[in-house]
Amino acid sequence: PAIDKLTRRAEAEFEAAFPLLAEILGRKSDFIVAPSGKIIHGEFFTHLFYDIPEVANFQVNQGSLSQLRVDIVLRPGAAAVSLANLRQRIENALGAGITCQIEIVQQLERTASGKHRFTMSSVPVQWHFERDRENLMRSGA
Repeated sequence: PAIDKLTRRAEAEFEAAFPLLAEILGRKSDFIVAPSGKIIHGEFFTHLFYDIPEVANFQVNQGSLSQLRVDIVLRPGAAAVSLANLRQRIENALGAGITCQIEIVQQLERTASGKHRFTMSSVPVQWHFERDRENLMRSGA
């Protein structure tokens, strides 16, 4: 199959001891950056939605340091979900200076490969190893 051709070509070109992959297509989860600089792992949001059975799927998009948008797709037949409680939990995690907009939508944006990204951020992450390690450990990531 195709993978055999790929690995034979890679071995011939690079004399690699192990087969090489041309690319990896998988899920990508961005970090969300709080106005304080605290870095929130995308898994925080996945765990946040575990307790809300009405939610079929969600997508978090951080457009700026102070703006967060959460799109939610409800399960068929689900009653309304408490958006105020959800917004409060998100704002508590991100701290002061964040505006969280939550919308109920019919479908979520997908990547060119058709995959669904749970978290997306336009905000660059400024890594400071010691501080960030402490923040990630406190957030449970």
